[in-house]
Amino acid sequence: MIRNLYLILVLILTVLAVMTLEKLRYRSSRTLDEILYVKNNPDLYLRVLQNRWLRLLYSDSTIENYRLNAYLMTGNQKKTEDTFKYLDTKKFSKGEALDYNMKKLSYYALHNNREKAKEALDYIDRNLKDESLKEESRLIYGIYVLKDTKLIKKLDAMASEQTGQVKGLSLFRIAKLYHFDSNDRKAEEYLNRALKYLEKTAYKAQIIDCLNDLKKLEDY
Repeated sequence: MIRNLYLILVLILTVLAVMTLEKLRYRSSRTLDEILYVKNNPDLYLRVLQNRWLRLLYSDSTIENYRLNAYLMTGNQKKTEDTFKYLDTKKFSKGEALDYNMKKLSYYALHNNREKAKEALDYIDRNLKDESLKEESRLIYGIYVLKDTKLIKKLDAMASEQTGQVKGLSLFRIAKLYHFDSNDRKAEEYLNRALKYLEKTAYKAQIIDCLNDLKKLEDY
C-alpha cells in the first residue's frame, strides 16, 4: 500500500515537473521572439541565449537553432553557415526539423544556392502536412531561386486578400519579381506600398535600401 502511494506521488511530481518545464519553455520562447522580431534587437537576443539557466530548458542543438534566427536576421553568413554545419549533425524532433529546413530553404534561396534550397524544399514537401506552409515554401523557391515572374499575378491576388505584415511581405516579393522582369517603375511602386505595412519591422531598412538602389532587390 505504501509502495503504491509512493509510486503515485512520484508520478504526480513527474507530471507537475514536466508541465512546469513546458510552461517555462513557452514563456521563454515568447520572450525571445519578442526581443528579436518585435523589438528588433538581435544583440540582446544573443546575450539572453547565453543565460546558463536556459540549458535547463533546452538542448544545446535547440539553443543553437535559436541563435540561428539572429544570424539570419543580421545577415551573418559565416556564423549561419557554421551553425548549419553543426546542426546538420544533430537530431531534431519532427517539428524542429521542419522549422530548421524552412530556415535553410529561406537562406539558400536568398543566396541562390539552388541545390541546397531544393534539398530543403524536398524535405518540407515530404514531411509537412500543412498545405499552406508547403505553398509558402514553393513560393520562396519560385521567387528567390527560379525568379519566376509568372508568380506576380498570383502574389498580387494573394496580397489583395491579406493584411498587415503578411501583405507587406507579398508586396515586397512582387517588387522583387518586377525588378527581375526589368520593370523597375512597378518595382518602386510596390516597394513604396510594402513600406506602409512593414514600417515597424526589420524589413523597413531593407526596403529603404532598395528604394535608394533598386539593384539591392537582388540581395534581399
